[in-house]
Amino acid sequence: MSSIESAVRLGLVVATPRNFSARSLRSWIVSSWTAGVAKLVEICAAGRVYIVLELHWSDCGIWVNEGGRLGQHVMPDRHSIKFWRDVATRYKNHPNVIFGLYNEPHDAPWHIWRDGGTITDVPALRSRDQTRTAYEAVGMQNLCGVVRSTGAKNLMTVSGLDWGYDLSGVMQGYAIKGRNLVYETHPYANKTNWDNCFGAVSEKYPVYVGEWGFGGSGTNNFDYARRLMDFIRLHNLHWTAWDFHVSAGPTLIRNWSYEPTVFGQIVKEQLANAEPVKIGGLVQLTVRVKPAQKSP
Repeated sequence: MSSIESAVRLGLVVATPRNFSARSLRSWIVSSWTAGVAKLVEICAAGRVYIVLELHWSDCGIWVNEGGRLGQHVMPDRHSIKFWRDVATRYKNHPNVIFGLYNEPHDAPWHIWRDGGTITDVPALRSRDQTRTAYEAVGMQNLCGVVRSTGAKNLMTVSGLDWGYDLSGVMQGYAIKGRNLVYETHPYANKTNWDNCFGAVSEKYPVYVGEWGFGGSGTNNFDYARRLMDFIRLHNLHWTAWDFHVSAGPTLIRNWSYEPTVFGQIVKEQLANAEPVKIGGLVQLTVRVKPAQKSP
């Protein structure tokens, strides 16, 4: 292996209400949240580990204490602008901090993905609340501009549609303008047509596999992992496995003694030649491997 690097991908949420009646409680939440993130950034920097601060969940532009629902909504919203203005200002030009603009956009047309517009939320099937909310979505191009307006030159990742997987629109005229950005994909086992959705894109633009993984120990899962690692080597991509937790699946560990799951063991084997820095239960690792030789 060559060019082995490590990274943490940390999911953050827009969850701080605007109008807490107890100001001291709101102040405590904000200070605790920012202090916790700052500590992780500090630990990662000390270990020469990159950290991806990514906006994981949002609220359709309605604060939770005002009736909003926190979750993986179809697109970012007006609160996402405030989130990135704050985070980018705090961590602009920090050498080991990468910004992940929005975890998993989905159920939106490409023009709204890039430029924003009015959209109706489509809740995940597993969500108890299936209420559909119309709101003004913020496009990826706008979020890039918000980050850059703070003076931040940090690397940014931009996830595709179909729950962060599909980047095909980038090749169809919807590429994001700007410098120092990477497109992100989440090729879980149920996703098909890798070549069209991110392989071809990676031939022209930088692409990063931000999430992949599986639960259980079936033969199909092993085949999926093998095929994905081969595909990643072929296209010379970076990746992070999701996620280093005991219950938020797909899980890499069984318990907080860090006993690996089947998935975790496969990831561990892939990283066998690396020497990652141990920073507790929030680590995700990435490795760049030597590209496989293409068949003649």
